[in-house]
Amino acid sequence: MRAPDRRTAARNNIAGVLWMCLTVLCFMAMAVAGRQLSDTMSTAQIMVLRSFVGLLATLPLALAAGPIGTRRPLLHFARNGIHFIGQYAWFYGIAVLSFVDVSSLMATTPIWATMFAIAFLGERAGFRRWAVVALGFVGVLVILRPHAVSVDWAALVCIFGAAGYAGANVLSKQLMRTDTPIQIVFYMMVIQLPIATLANWGQWTPVAWEDAGWIAIVGLTGVLAHLTMNQSIRLGDISVVVPVTYIQLPLLGTVGFIFYSEMPEMMVLVGACMIVAGAWWNIAAESRIARGH
Repeated sequence: MRAPDRRTAARNNIAGVLWMCLTVLCFMAMAVAGRQLSDTMSTAQIMVLRSFVGLLATLPLALAAGPIGTRRPLLHFARNGIHFIGQYAWFYGIAVLSFVDVSSLMATTPIWATMFAIAFLGERAGFRRWAVVALGFVGVLVILRPHAVSVDWAALVCIFGAAGYAGANVLSKQLMRTDTPIQIVFYMMVIQLPIATLANWGQWTPVAWEDAGWIAIVGLTGVLAHLTMNQSIRLGDISVVVPVTYIQLPLLGTVGFIFYSEMPEMMVLVGACMIVAGAWWNIAAESRIARGH
């Protein structure tokens, strides 16, 4: 009886991986929009606008889905406080570092997530899953060498933010036991809007009409990214689906090269290949298990 259960879990992991791929695409769009907005406004103001647009988008969806009340408000507050740290660090990094550098530093998220999932969710992470995490991290180190990212304030903020993202993912997994993905995203916008407003107190700058499109992208992709991410986490093991986010690194590096002339070096391509190879190994192994091989 154990084999079918294992195959079902593997099929769920594959579905979770596909949802996480959609999440990566949403984060890429949000990264470009965040970079554009960072020229004229603070990180906190970007998060205010993101939460406001996200709340407008999620409110009708939440109301249409049924009762939006939750039995776990404290867990929502904890999850969104931790996530706010990760999100702030990400937007801040995008404003001051290259896409490749900030993605490299934030790529420690799967390592944190795997450790947190084992410690708090009781997930099993055998040799393959740890090896995928390790291979991805080595790929990150290979990429960082030619860029010589100094351990300065921005780098430390990004690494700390990666731990925040990982903690938020673990708490989202726990919330999934009672709440729907739309509820989780709705409460994220409700809770983070006043937090961002307080963080931006006294720093508001006028919003130009030409920024309206970028603001819409930041808000809407923020909603879509978290809906797809929560669906991914609900279906799959965190130690399987979160490492898929490693593919952001080569993809965002390509975006930085095309749109911002951020020239990647040969070692960046080598590291990117290691990262993609690890993610592909994970997916291929789960696919074999899902087929009963």
